[in-house]
Amino acid sequence: MSDYGDRLLSDDHIAAMSPAQRKDLIQRLERPLDEVFPPAMARRMRRNRLTLMVVGAIGLIPWMIYLAVTCPRTMLPTIGRRHGSASTVCSSRS
Repeated sequence: MSDYGDRLLSDDHIAAMSPAQRKDLIQRLERPLDEVFPPAMARRMRRNRLTLMVVGAIGLIPWMIYLAVTCPRTMLPTIGRRHGSASTVCSSRS
């Protein structure tokens, strides 16, 4: 192994190490990104997350249209200032 041995390192041991020893430890402990996530899996995860964000953004368009139609016209300019959100304005009206 190295001069660290097979024992577990505590915070005190790490704090007592020289910067060169810490750097060596970090380099030995870090794994290449390809081992953590294979490239194909990383691409699939990125694509799935992007798809979820785009679908979510598109899904909010009907909600904004619904709020624009159902909220009273006199309340629309004050939504952000006094009440916090459009949903509290629309749900509190009778």
